[in-house]
Order: sequence, then structure tokens, then C-alpha cells
Amino acid sequence: MEENHLRLLVKRYLEKKSTDEELEVFVSLMKSGKLDKYIQEEMDNDINIKFLPELYSKFPAGLDSEFPAGNNTDHPTDINIEHPKQKRMRFILFRWPVAAALIFALSMLVYFSIDKQPTHTLAKTRQININNLTAVITKTILPDGSTVWLNPKSTLTYPSKFGKIRGVAMRGEAFFEVTKDHAHPFIVTSGKVLTKVWGTSFRIRAISGEKNTQVSVLTGKVSVMAPVQLQQNPNQHASLSNKAGSVREGSNLAEIILMPDEEVTYKPQTHSLLKAKISPASDLVIWRKANLSFDNTTLDSITTALSQYYRTDIKAENKVTGKLRLTADFNNKNMADILTLICRSLHTSYTKNDNTIILKTTNQQLTP
Repeated sequence: MEENHLRLLVKRYLEKKSTDEELEVFVSLMKSGKLDKYIQEEMDNDINIKFLPELYSKFPAGLDSEFPAGNNTDHPTDINIEHPKQKRMRFILFRWPVAAALIFALSMLVYFSIDKQPTHTLAKTRQININNLTAVITKTILPDGSTVWLNPKSTLTYPSKFGKIRGVAMRGEAFFEVTKDHAHPFIVTSGKVLTKVWGTSFRIRAISGEKNTQVSVLTGKVSVMAPVQLQQNPNQHASLSNKAGSVREGSNLAEIILMPDEEVTYKPQTHSLLKAKISPASDLVIWRKANLSFDNTTLDSITTALSQYYRTDIKAENKVTGKLRLTADFNNKNMADILTLICRSLHTSYTKNDNTIILKTTNQQLTP
């Protein structure tokens, strides 16, 4: 094809004017790398691109600091989970700089071999934004049956219906239990880091104000990708490949495969990925499933047992609450689920502040 035609093809795509036929040609040429030159030209010309609808319908926009408002033409559904007496927090929304978003999004297109879908179909997907403004860990069930536990001050967005790729985005801290589906990979966008799984459990920590993003795997297998700084020296390039797992040629993306009890930290300041074994003292232990039984046991004794098991400071607010008694079997439950069940059974609530959890009664008659 003539150069002018290829330039026009890229320009029409970025301006969202591609016909179905042009989009199919664009995807094919993009996968073969024949459009890299012309994409770079468009970036150099500083074209005003808001976002790429075909890509962001599958991969919610990456974020440097905060959370996306949605990527479709319909109004997104915003769910603010708040304590009744808690003041509402506001989240300022930012998107990636144009150049970074374009490089990363197009690289993702090549890597994941995204199938073409008509734009009018993608636009109908409604985005659901969840902001956890409470002091407790909240639980959300996604359209495919996957479960997400969202820590306080964390946010999650996902489509009301998944397509061929199950794409969600988050900021803050969240633990995922993903339903197995090898035909539909599950993609989590957290800042500049992309985590790809089919069925597994893992935690992502991408907290605003903290410099690094961390992905920790409890069960299954996870692929983590992030932009890295490629060196000109071939020996340095090889060193990066050994550290990060692999570097995709021409994409400036490193990919790491994580197995159970492994984690990776992305350092944006140095554009590097660091893989390591999860420390036995890691707070990831709160997501391990426990089998605990209590027979007419005081809440003080229960919280002592939970504190020892999960290496977390859990206690009753006062002596009256601590004397409440409970009979229960917690089989195959993590800490968040156990706390929820205790609160339902004893009419209590809890607040989580860093590594401390306080249980207090909601029954006014028991308040001292």
C-alpha cells in the first residue's frame, strides 16, 4: 500500500471514522507491525485523542493516579459505598497522557489479539464504577461470577456485561477470585500495569500516593505486563529480559509470569519490574481460606484466635462487646468473609484502619 494510504488509515482510526472494512485492515496491519511508523508520526503531531473506544471497551483506561469515569457513550453507573455518618469523598479523574496511552493500548492490541467488534455494539456496554468510601472491606460479584474484595478508599470499574475479554480497572487495593474461563481472559488495569488471568486468586495494590504497584498471587497463574525502559546496550537488554521474564520486541513492554506465592513490583520511577517470593510475614495471609469452629465462644476469644491466624490486630471495642458469645463454623472462608458473618450474627460492625480491626456493637441496649 502507498504511504499516504497507510497514514490516512491510521488517522481515520484515531479520529474514530474507520468503516468496518478499514478497521479490519487496520487490525491486521497493526498486528504485523506495518503501521508503527505512521502511528509514531501521529503521536509526534500531537493529535488530540481522547481514547480508543474499541480498545477501552475491553481494557478500561490506564491511570497514573486516580480512576476512570467509564469509556462508553452511555452514562456510567456510579456506586458510592459509604458509612451512613461518613463524609463523602471525591475522586478526581485523570486519564493517561495521549502518547503513553496510545503506545500502551496499541501494544495491548497486538499482544492480546483483540477481535474486531462493531462500534455501535461496544457503545451499549454500561460501565459500573464502585467507590468504597467505608472503613470495611466490601465484596462485589462481577457478571462472570468472579469475586472482588475492595479495601477502604479503593475503586473498581467493570462493564455490565463482559465480551470476549473480561476487562476491569481498579485503584487502591483489591483481592480477586476469578472464575475460570480459558476462552475469555480476565484483564485488570491498575495504573500502567496490566494483569491477565483465566482463573486464579491474587491481590493488586495500586494505592494513590504510593509510588509502586504490586501484584501478589495466592493461587493459579498470572501474567503481568508493564512499560519498561529498554536500554541501548544489548547486554543491558538481556539483563532486563532475565529480570522481568521477557520483553516484547518493539513494544517497550515487559511480561512476567507469576505462580502461587510469587509477586511482582512495578517501579514507575525506573520503569522496572521486580519479581520475588512472597514473604511468610506478608499481610496476604488475610486472604487465605481458614476452617475455624467456635462453640459458645466469647468474641474476645474469637478475635484472639483470628488475630493469631491472620497476623492482624483484631479486637472488640469494649468489654461488653467482647463478652458476646457465638457458635459458628467458618469453613473455607477468608478473613473478610469471617468478619462479615460475625457482624451479621452478633449485630456488630467493624472498621479497618491499616492493620487494625475494631469490632463494635450496633445494638444500643448493649452499649455501656
